Amino acid sequence: MSSQFTPKTTGAEAAAVLAPHIAGKTVLMTGASITGLGFAFLKAISAHSPALLILAGRSEAKLDETAAALAPTPTRKVLFDLTSLASARKAAAEVMAWQDVPAIDVLVFSAAVPICPYTKTEDGLEMQFGADYVAHWLFGNLVMGKVLKGKGAVGTEGAGRVLSISSEGQRLSPIRWGDISFQDGKTYHRWRAYGQCKTALILYAVLLAEKLGGAGLRAFSLHPGSVPGTALSSLINMEDVTLALDKELGNKEGDSNPFDPSIRRTIEQGAMPYVVAAFDPSVNDLNGKYLIDGRLAKVENDDVKPYALDKEEAEKLWKYTEELVGQKFDF
Repeated sequence: MSSQFTPKTTGAEAAAVLAPHIAGKTVLMTGASITGLGFAFLKAISAHSPALLILAGRSEAKLDETAAALAPTPTRKVLFDLTSLASARKAAAEVMAWQDVPAIDVLVFSAAVPICPYTKTEDGLEMQFGADYVAHWLFGNLVMGKVLKGKGAVGTEGAGRVLSISSEGQRLSPIRWGDISFQDGKTYHRWRAYGQCKTALILYAVLLAEKLGGAGLRAFSLHPGSVPGTALSSLINMEDVTLALDKELGNKEGDSNPFDPSIRRTIEQGAMPYVVAAFDPSVNDLNGKYLIDGRLAKVENDDVKPYALDKEEAEKLWKYTEELVGQKFDF
């Protein structure tokens, strides 16, 4: 990461430095509500002449609101409901049919459902795992042909980039082999479910890099920082997760102050890791890695759990997800 970026750098400041890498790029992102981090990222890069910003979401009204706020930057919308695999397939087919959009340079998975009581997606999957991970996995794989035609940072060779927005919540659970669906809700714990889906998102980036790195694809997962003020964070009781489950699991965060202002980020600062992962050529050699504040997260520093970066776990999860969606992707 460029030494001039710190955890307090805003997305707009990072975008100004990386402007040559943003100009002319096509970016597709889920989670574009104007109250979220994804919008802060789009707003930051919109000042530097991207070719097109593709907004994916389930509410046409909200997509229109975001598009209006990003004007005059060119935008296009595609309806995509994370709770439906049929919707993921339909949205991907629509994007792939756009002949005037031959490539996607950056694909960002930023949408997430609230950390909710036990419920299921349209396809019978536990909601957080099914919506945040499986739907993104399916959509991403279905549009991968256009991402492989994309271009990375100026001065580097290769295809486009995929950003899988995870979080430090990965520390709360590995993939729960044998109980991924929480016994149909009987053993459900919303924070363990949250941790499982965030781990899954990291593992997706790990295996994309493994499978398609040779074709030039760059895939990263990232934690944008602790950002109060977003629509999602307003639903989270931080004391609930950090003090109760972390103590039970023996995580260092169980002994920390979740409200410490030194670890808090504004929404604008939370957009910086997005900008770095999407456009900074200095991360090009970190393919498949998990980034925190735009820097490499390290197991030895307890930034990330070993299970979240394990290639065997990633391969196992990939095969399991293929079975869930009923489709193989032999990239």
